[in-house]
Amino acid sequence: MNPENFSLSERIVSQSYVRQGSQARRGHEQLIRQLLEQGKCPEKGWSESTVELFLNELALMDSNNFLGNCGVGEREGRVASGLVARRHYRLIHGIGRSGDIAAVQPKAAGSSLLNKLTNSVVLDVLRLSGVRSAASCFVVPMATGMSLSLCFLTLRHRRPRARYIVWPRIDQKSCFKAMVTAGYEPVVVENVLEGDELRTDVAAVERQIQALGAESVLCVHSTTSCFAPRVPDRIEELATLCAKYDIPHIVNNAYGVQSSKCMHLIQQGARVGRVDAFVQSLDKNFMVPVGGAIIAGFDEAFIQEISQMYPGRASASPSLDVLITLLGLGAGGYKRLLAERKEMYSFLSQELGSLAVAHGERVLHTPHNPISLAMSLDGLRGDGDNKAVTQLGSMLFTRQVSGARVIPLGKEQTLGGHTFRGFMSHSEAYPVPYLNAAAAVGVTRDDVVLCVKRLDRSLVNGTFSEIKEAMFSHMQSLQLLLLNSNSLTTIRDDAFSGLPHLEYLFIESNQLETASKYSFRGLRDLTHLSLANNKIKALPRDLFIDLDSLIELDLRGNAFECDCRAKWLMSWLKSTNATVSDVLCAGPEAMKGKRLNDMTSLHNECTSTDFTLHQSVASESLSVDTFTYKNDVYVAIAAPNTESCMVMQWDHIEMNFRTYDNITGQSIVGCKAVVIQSLVFVIVAQLFGGSHIYQFDDDQSRFNKFQDIEVSKISKPNDIETFQIAGDWFFVIADSSKAGLSTLYKWNDKGFYSHQSLHEWFRDTDAEFLDVDGKAHLILASRSQVPVIYQWSRSSQKFVQQGDIPNMEDVVAVKHFRVKEELYLAMTRYIGDSKLLHWGAKQFVEIQALPSRGSMVLQPFSFKERHYLALGSDYTFSQIYLWDAQEKQFERFKEVYIQAPRSFTLVSTGRRDFIFSSSFKGNTQIFEHIIIDLSL
Repeated sequence: MNPENFSLSERIVSQSYVRQGSQARRGHEQLIRQLLEQGKCPEKGWSESTVELFLNELALMDSNNFLGNCGVGEREGRVASGLVARRHYRLIHGIGRSGDIAAVQPKAAGSSLLNKLTNSVVLDVLRLSGVRSAASCFVVPMATGMSLSLCFLTLRHRRPRARYIVWPRIDQKSCFKAMVTAGYEPVVVENVLEGDELRTDVAAVERQIQALGAESVLCVHSTTSCFAPRVPDRIEELATLCAKYDIPHIVNNAYGVQSSKCMHLIQQGARVGRVDAFVQSLDKNFMVPVGGAIIAGFDEAFIQEISQMYPGRASASPSLDVLITLLGLGAGGYKRLLAERKEMYSFLSQELGSLAVAHGERVLHTPHNPISLAMSLDGLRGDGDNKAVTQLGSMLFTRQVSGARVIPLGKEQTLGGHTFRGFMSHSEAYPVPYLNAAAAVGVTRDDVVLCVKRLDRSLVNGTFSEIKEAMFSHMQSLQLLLLNSNSLTTIRDDAFSGLPHLEYLFIESNQLETASKYSFRGLRDLTHLSLANNKIKALPRDLFIDLDSLIELDLRGNAFECDCRAKWLMSWLKSTNATVSDVLCAGPEAMKGKRLNDMTSLHNECTSTDFTLHQSVASESLSVDTFTYKNDVYVAIAAPNTESCMVMQWDHIEMNFRTYDNITGQSIVGCKAVVIQSLVFVIVAQLFGGSHIYQFDDDQSRFNKFQDIEVSKISKPNDIETFQIAGDWFFVIADSSKAGLSTLYKWNDKGFYSHQSLHEWFRDTDAEFLDVDGKAHLILASRSQVPVIYQWSRSSQKFVQQGDIPNMEDVVAVKHFRVKEELYLAMTRYIGDSKLLHWGAKQFVEIQALPSRGSMVLQPFSFKERHYLALGSDYTFSQIYLWDAQEKQFERFKEVYIQAPRSFTLVSTGRRDFIFSSSFKGNTQIFEHIIIDLSL
């Protein structure tokens, strides 16, 4: 709207209204006129409507926005997207011309004016910020690193023999790469430690210049803004040095505009010596998007030379962004931001200092750094391990604390062929790890409070000797817990209960040898756990079962025994999705130095066994026998004192043996079951009233008397043995009276009848049927002679005496067993040693003697390929022996107390295994055979 158009408007709308609008328009225009006249940042910020009016006016001056414009060139400000056009206020042509970024474009007067005004306003702001004698500057659409490269490339023409750039070390990749990209070799000058500060070693810079030769040095590349404990370079002294040797001086002032101290250093450097150019970032200093920088200096001709070095046109976006920002803020608004930043620096220093004291740390004393602060992390330092430090940094980032940096010790980084030791710390050997934060322009009080609060919740370093249950439950928001370098020996169950948000737990360099099984219960959000550098030999099974979110586990530096106790850990390592450090074996000797992570099995099967009392039957007994009928398991117990043969059945619900039936008699000494097809019999031997056979009646679910055994044959029955030969069923009763006959009975489909009388007058105490080399044999043990061996004759269908076992007097019982098809005999002797014999070379040979005074039973039995020997004793504890496969002997395994044991009988229910121990003077005991997992 011009005056003519306003005049015409008065014909349509009230004159007073139009004049009021015209006056408002003139207010906008006056602000624009002042900007064009002065070329300075307005003291008071413009409204957005004024800024947009100005930009729209500028855009109308570009040919792409001319009405009726016809463009037939390759670059005519064409934009396919209306959104993109509006984003740039239709200022599409950019700035500069081919070969000169500062040149005016004939078809883009508006964009050219934008560029010139931006450079002028920015120069004004640089002067207001402290560099009052700055002569020239321009905005370049590149970030700080590439803008520095542009400066170095410009100097190339002035110093063609130069190869090096002398650079006081600052660990920022962009400034190092800027030198390499320009084709120069950085000469890194290490900083010197003064108190906590890292400061410029000016003497070392001069030595490098002298050593290289001034003509070989392109420039000195110094820095103002940096991360504490690095502080701004000694700009004045470096500037003096550069003037002395006639060497250019380029200053990286990346975010130094916001600091009056940094700007003062540059101003003073230019006053006392030489500063050729200083480069600063737009985004860090003026809160605009990343992508632009300001190159400024004290020699207008040199700054113009740099701008002409830029090849081709450039984007106007950085210029547009910073101009809009500065016009909106005004000089007064920007100065207020700088003042607020200083206040926030003091507030951050105060808050960080309080936090440091609370955690046994300190804020590093860096008074020469006006923007950044550092807090020590000494409590996180492990034995050369930076893991706790780096994890703190990543955790803060995930907790939306950005900008804070954690600096570990000893990190190495190679850039452009140069290896930086202690990278990120600006020093080869800074004494402590630390965290730094910057009070940069725009930071608010809320930012500081929230940062310190989240850091406080994340950072706990304890000094404890023991971690008790729920010790930290009052800190429910805790996210990181450090318990390094204490004297911890114990972690109790539920030690960390009440910490639902804990993600990082470090218990390094303590005295831990193990942990309670439920130490980490409830830590479902824990992602990182370190138990490194302790004295751990073994960990309880399923220690990590609750750690659903675990990402990383560190178990290095421990002394794991890779025996059965490590079996579960070996399996867990194969199944977990977490990254686990090397778990090195310290023992046993054969495993020493190996990685448990690589193993698929351990040499030991990692199981053992035991016999635990399962049930007690309130009755004395002499023998126990077992049988299976219709998938049920039964036992028959000979109980002379109660004059009964108790039949018990396994109860699958109650998991106990319960009474099923009771066969009564007189002085019952033996109950032996035999199942012939579908018929179940129990042979009941009695001292008085004769012996009988009972048959099971399915209809009545009880045993009824089936048959009497010939009384004339049996006087004092001592043992019953049932067996089958070539399809025929037999049983033998060993008679221990002088007048009795040990007798063999045979089943004839109607009953058992006497088939053969064996030797008389020998007081037989036991009969054992066995197969020797494929032939049926019977061994009779007797108190009056050595055991006699009978062999079955197929022709006569009777047993024929074959020989005896010499030198085995007073054997009261004989039992056979096999280990891997090898035949053995267990010979029980009441006086002297019981014997173990092995069949070989057509005879039994003694291989082991077992002390057995007062023993009436030496019973072999096997469970799950484990072979046992139970040796009963009337005078002391009964012993259970376990077969040693290598030594081929029995080794003592366990003691059990049973009063006057008379038999040990194996009973299996399918899933569970038991040993019934009959007792002549006490209750019948039922022991369960259990498998023990030694890795538990």
